[in-house]
Amino acid sequence: MQWAASIWNLFKAGLLRSIRYLFSLAFIEGLTIILVLIAAGSVVVFEFLWVAGATSLDAKQARLVEVVRLLNENWKVGLLILLPLFYRPIRTFLEELREAFGMKRAPREVSEETTEEPE
Repeated sequence: MQWAASIWNLFKAGLLRSIRYLFSLAFIEGLTIILVLIAAGSVVVFEFLWVAGATSLDAKQARLVEVVRLLNENWKVGLLILLPLFYRPIRTFLEELREAFGMKRAPREVSEETTEEPE
């Protein structure tokens, strides 16, 4: 029966590790990026189908003009969504680029203040 207890302990340790990963920042950040990209992609597909589904050429042209005007007026919202999403990958890429070309900065030296009292 000791083997059953050891299997249970391994299962319990793996389960705890999995739960910790689900609440980690890396998992939540990756999930957020995927969900926002799915939402943005579905909006693009919906707009395309909406424009393509018009019955006449004039209606298609009017819908396309409306979509372009909407994008022109609200491009800042898209920028506000995309910048935080891709901040970490872009920062990591730039750090690796600096390191590859020898432009990496040396860490700053922190001056230590003495806590000794004068005698």
